[in-house]
Amino acid sequence: MKIWLNGSLHDESEARVSVLDHGFLYGDGVYETVRVRQGRPLFLADHLVRLKNSCRVIHLDLPWTATAIAQAVDKTLSANQCDESALRLQVSRGPGPVGFDIRACKTPTLVIVERPISGAPSSFYERGVVAAIVKTRRNHPQALPPEAKSTNCLNGILAKWESNRQGAFEGILLNLAGHVTEGTVSNIFAVQKGRLVTPSLRCGLLPGITRAILLRLARTSGIAIREMELTVGEMLRSQEIFLTNSLIDVMPVTRLKIPAARIVGDGRVGPVTQLLMNLYRRKMDEFCAAVTAGRRTKRSR
Repeated sequence: MKIWLNGSLHDESEARVSVLDHGFLYGDGVYETVRVRQGRPLFLADHLVRLKNSCRVIHLDLPWTATAIAQAVDKTLSANQCDESALRLQVSRGPGPVGFDIRACKTPTLVIVERPISGAPSSFYERGVVAAIVKTRRNHPQALPPEAKSTNCLNGILAKWESNRQGAFEGILLNLAGHVTEGTVSNIFAVQKGRLVTPSLRCGLLPGITRAILLRLARTSGIAIREMELTVGEMLRSQEIFLTNSLIDVMPVTRLKIPAARIVGDGRVGPVTQLLMNLYRRKMDEFCAAVTAGRRTKRSR
């Protein structure tokens, strides 16, 4: 696979980043994961807005425009010719002297990595997966701003280690007040008496791209929504639970470990989850069709 690094494409074996890059030394950087479907980077504009905001939050001056990064994405996709994949767009502080003074780093590093994906097994979407409430707590927002999608992922790594030990698909983190925040790599939703509920951003979670799209789809469909401080007890009283991110789309959860396994609702994928799963898939299809139509229009001019 070809990798985009600071303005040009390289073979994976030849792509090199300095060992003095503060992204390597300190996890000083931000990133986005973009789903590629039918060769189209889904909702790329939304991801680039969040990437720019993440840079702003950590005081990293982004020297590339959204247009320039989008063009780099297109070149990477064209070089690799992979219809179904995941793109990782990463901006790090760049090389500089050892130490925490960011003023010493003058040139950020931009890397775009594409990897083929086959997606989760269809049985996961048909029967649901197991999620575990882990002991690791989400970083306090005043310690590490959650709106920055940081490459400093140790908090999530430790939580994922816990969930793996429990045989769970995903680990769910609570904040220091004991409220549900998000998964290690996902946002979380529940359905209570037909109403869609999800942790409020003030609980200290990343504003997911898929999360935002799902909220819009739910509102358009007339589903009542509440963003709230959600306790574990309230999660257990939910009739449905599901996870979202750019790669898994809408993933039903039918078992919740805290640490003993508890059945969610009746143990089957619920109607609201199924509806939103279908609506999101349709949204992806419409996006790909619109991009294809737009490219045909440009070629005809």
